Amino acid sequence: MRRLAGLLAVPLLLLSTAACGTEEKGSETAAMTNGLPAITAGAKYGEKPTLAKGEGDPPKELKVNVVSEGKGAVTKKGDALQVNYLGQAWDSTTPFDNSFDRGRPFDLTLGAGQVIKGWDQGLEGQKVGSRVEIGIPPELGYGAQGQGDIKPNATLVFVVDILKATTIPKAASGTEVAQENKDLPKVGTNTDGKAPSLTVPKTDAPAKLVSNYVIEGKGEAV
Repeated sequence: MRRLAGLLAVPLLLLSTAACGTEEKGSETAAMTNGLPAITAGAKYGEKPTLAKGEGDPPKELKVNVVSEGKGAVTKKGDALQVNYLGQAWDSTTPFDNSFDRGRPFDLTLGAGQVIKGWDQGLEGQKVGSRVEIGIPPELGYGAQGQGDIKPNATLVFVVDILKATTIPKAASGTEVAQENKDLPKVGTNTDGKAPSLTVPKTDAPAKLVSNYVIEGKGEAV
């Protein structure tokens, strides 16, 4: 969502924590499934869903229902995720945002505070290829201030398809490449995840763009 950058990515509004979500099974009604609004159309992974209006009191803690479980890797903090989502307030029948219509997934780093806490907590430990429904209480969403079309103290419901999860290395790894050009800065080759040293020579800066390996990895080309 580039709207989600203005919706989910508001960590300053998220000042409290709550218990981790649970994947529950239970009774179903026409409007509710396992304590969350039912998906009334587009229930399959990859389809744009529609949600019923929530009935009764919304959950006071984070609640996660696995609609369909994928077979991919289990997500963990620090993973770069790519997801599709639809978000709706508990007491509404109209979504406030979704990525399905834009035809472009949303990217985030799990646990990095880029999104509301309900997302970071609800998506952790899920398998790639899964569709999950997440009920998010106000303290794990936008709290008493709200955000845009989201009213203050709103309980939010999201349907999220987890498309991809990539583990981001903490440091470069690969083969060191000789830095033979004396006119270029000398870059440290430490692989401890800390900032490398940089020694700038006392010469004029290059007049053209220069791109050289310091450590050459074995991954796919960008």
